[in-house]
Amino acid sequence: MAKKRQPWEPGDVFLVETKDHLKVVGQVLADEREEAGCPSCAFFDIRVKDASELKGLSALPIDRAFSTLFVTPELLKYGVWKVVARLPVSIPRSQFPYEHLRKKGWVGARMYGAGIVNEFLNAYYALRAWDDWYDPAYFDGLLLSPEKKPTRLMFKSTKPNDQPNGSSVSEETSASDEELDEEDEDSVFLHLKLSGDKYGTPQERDRIRKLSHQLEAAIESKSAGELDGDEFGGGECKLFMYGPDADELFSTIEPILRQSSLVKGGWAVKRYGQETRADKKEVRIDL
Repeated sequence: MAKKRQPWEPGDVFLVETKDHLKVVGQVLADEREEAGCPSCAFFDIRVKDASELKGLSALPIDRAFSTLFVTPELLKYGVWKVVARLPVSIPRSQFPYEHLRKKGWVGARMYGAGIVNEFLNAYYALRAWDDWYDPAYFDGLLLSPEKKPTRLMFKSTKPNDQPNGSSVSEETSASDEELDEEDEDSVFLHLKLSGDKYGTPQERDRIRKLSHQLEAAIESKSAGELDGDEFGGGECKLFMYGPDADELFSTIEPILRQSSLVKGGWAVKRYGQETRADKKEVRIDL
């Protein structure tokens, strides 16, 4: 049975559930599917248990917005990010994502996978490590401005109880030992070339989604790790995969990659664990 689709349009307010089962408030700013292939969305420092807590709002407060992004639409489209209201868009056009690149046809803009945004929102509320990426400052680039970075964060290099400057994480929201162990994992990043210098064609994006599902199923069947999201922009798509052993993870997905024409001109990068990551140890495989 086909998945039921959720309609959405500019102004729609939606909820994104985080690991502690509260929900972050987001809003569709604009429908850029025709030109950029995705919606632009804002995320607000407002968390609720359910939609009833938003009753009576005439607009979402601008000063609570901490991020505006181009986001892949699948979690909106299938209702994982549930639309619960429609309100006027209060964020000024100048704060829409990459608005300064509109006249240039969005060249240089980035579209973030909805799965990556889920991880970003969890990190924003100290439910996972903020710096658990090859680039430890990756999530900083998703904020509207440096001033929007929370003072209370979890870092991979620091236990929650030891964080300075009042940034410790309470027991209620701290990661479990199992979650902290996952932060030491290896990774495989897959780089796929797209036609043009932006997001590729809708057909390419659909084919990459199908490839992602194949990779995810193979990784899960071998208990080799997880596929954690994607990012489109600059003429390429990146897929992010994590597991206890980068070599085993790549061996699991390699047969699928070698059979796909999508990987032509692309490459994968295997990165190894927390201890070697300090030396940026990595291996590139051209596909």
